[in-house]
Amino acid sequence: MRDDEAGALQYHCLDVTVMNGRAHYLLNGRTTKFNHGLPKVVKWVTNGEGKKAIEIAQKIADAIYAVHGASPERGDPRKSVHPLFPSTLYMNLVGGIVEASDEYFVKGGLCFPARSRLPERLPK
Repeated sequence: MRDDEAGALQYHCLDVTVMNGRAHYLLNGRTTKFNHGLPKVVKWVTNGEGKKAIEIAQKIADAIYAVHGASPERGDPRKSVHPLFPSTLYMNLVGGIVEASDEYFVKGGLCFPARSRLPERLPK
């Protein structure tokens, strides 16, 4: 999965399937790779750690959506207006609250500024 594909994940991107008594985790998303630049629905296999990361991201997103009284609903991921990583601009941390346009929430960036020391401080 590439950065832009991870950034485009929707809130309800995780599917859990149980086969032979074991849980299997799939991430539903989109890619433009090998499709002449056009979006294509794809699934990625992940593990328990990936599932945990998605659940943590959902809790952070819940806090952002709560500011606006929004509640992500499960539906067609291609039509979803609730990204897994909504912009933190909706939290009123730097001035006024940014309102969602037509209840559509803009995704946030997943990259660190060039001079950020945060990545080196995160546990490995």
